[in-house]
Amino acid sequence: MHDKRHRVAVSLALAVLPLAFAASFAADDEDACVVRRVHEEVAELRKRPWLGGELEVAEHDGPRQIRVAHLFPNGPLATAGVKVNDVILAVSGAELSTTSLTPAGVSAGDGLPGLQHGLPVALRTRRDGAEEELQVVPTRLADLALPDALGLKILRDQGWFRDGELTSELTAAADDCLVKAARGLLPDLRQDPWLGLDASHLLETEEGSDYHVRRLYPEGPLAVAGVQEGDVILAIDRIDFSTMPFRRAQVVIRQVLGGLRPGRSLHLRLRRGDSELEVELTPPILRGYPLVGILGSRLLRRAKIFYD
Repeated sequence: MHDKRHRVAVSLALAVLPLAFAASFAADDEDACVVRRVHEEVAELRKRPWLGGELEVAEHDGPRQIRVAHLFPNGPLATAGVKVNDVILAVSGAELSTTSLTPAGVSAGDGLPGLQHGLPVALRTRRDGAEEELQVVPTRLADLALPDALGLKILRDQGWFRDGELTSELTAAADDCLVKAARGLLPDLRQDPWLGLDASHLLETEEGSDYHVRRLYPEGPLAVAGVQEGDVILAIDRIDFSTMPFRRAQVVIRQVLGGLRPGRSLHLRLRRGDSELEVELTPPILRGYPLVGILGSRLLRRAKIFYD
């Protein structure tokens, strides 16, 4: 009887093995597909002239207008003096028309005609009723802007992002592994608290034992609370990073950022120059353009593209 039960158990195990291997291969194939698709999208994005902004076809308060909805810090548009909510009227003397554009929005690199890397273009803009002529020089996509550009392209292509926010329905007709990976990440991201800082935005100092903030989202909670780019993070809550090796600190801070909970306050100890300061804040829920960048960041990490 014992031998019979043993034979049955072995037979069942052998029957299950092909299914397990098939599932493993399917998962590997799916992951390889996502990696390949991310690399394809990144290669395409790097070919395009980049202005460091996101445009929307706005239909509020009058006729349709091409409005600057989002700017990347230190990007070409921001450097030229363009502000969020400015209206783009003309490029190189050619009046822009919204008839061929949709209210869903258009990326700044694709939506304006005649852009080439390194060649200045004249923009005529309007802000608070006053028009202004500005010179903007398109560049290649900056590494730090890659998460935003990738996340935004996926969301725009699927019609999941309108008027600076995710749409309520995340439906997709195309059976694209990258689209499915993004859709799988979005439900959790929509519930995540947000500091306005990603672990990839930290940079090792010369001493090798500290690390400082390389980039902050200008309207993010940390920036609003008074944290500045260049500040050295010494501790978060009771976790002291001042003597922790940099690579270990990056892992730990990713865990800290991933473990944030809505409504829970956070205490930071920082060093700025020769002074130490403390900041306390309650992170809000991740939404809008910051969510776009975090989505792109997650997909880039999955593809093992390190942009920091």
